[in-house]
Amino acid sequence: TQSTWEVIQLAIDTEVPIVVAINKMDRAEADSDKVMLELMERGIIVEELGGKVTCIPISAKKQTNIDKLTSLIETIAIGLPLDEAIDGRGQALVIESGLVKGERFGTMAGSVVCTRGTLSIDDHFVCGRAAGKIRYMRDDFGQPVKKMTPGRAAHIIGFKEPPNRPGMRLYAVNSDKDAAIILSQKSKLFGEEKATSFLSFSGEKLGTGGDSEFQARIDEDKAYGVISKVSRTGILET
Repeated sequence: TQSTWEVIQLAIDTEVPIVVAINKMDRAEADSDKVMLELMERGIIVEELGGKVTCIPISAKKQTNIDKLTSLIETIAIGLPLDEAIDGRGQALVIESGLVKGERFGTMAGSVVCTRGTLSIDDHFVCGRAAGKIRYMRDDFGQPVKKMTPGRAAHIIGFKEPPNRPGMRLYAVNSDKDAAIILSQKSKLFGEEKATSFLSFSGEKLGTGGDSEFQARIDEDKAYGVISKVSRTGILET
């Protein structure tokens, strides 16, 4: 799907470790070779084709190779600098977005991964050119949650506008008034489109803590002018 390719492109551009799990291998029509060739066309070359990306065929229905997949993810995670403080206002990275019909509290929704601090129900936030308030969250198992800490993923309801692309950053703020002030400042300084880019990308590789400058603006109410070059997919070159 389009969202799958968007996430793959985001992973490539941010240079995070990639593990491929090809699901539904219990079906008679399953063709892992075809999937691997399609991935290669998108820049993901698996070990079977001479690349460095590990690819594991799985079946969620029959639990085939699930233990192997989780073991590999844990092994990779151990070697990464993934420690992050849970104190302070939360920040997150959008991994999927769009309009969702039939959701509670409206149709504006997005899936995010918390990267810093703690995100909680009723938190006000800024994401791109829009503000919002977290009214409902569910985790990757579909269970309602009230808080999200670094490394956790959740589906959030409460966007006034849905985030329009993966890779946008979400920042919790003290109130809806603070969110409005921040958005107003960005629009005045950079124009609506450039303000969106400024709020969406940190200028550093994913996981390196590159949001300190933006956080300083929220905490100290200071303004910094930034000129950034982005590709047509919205990914910042560093």
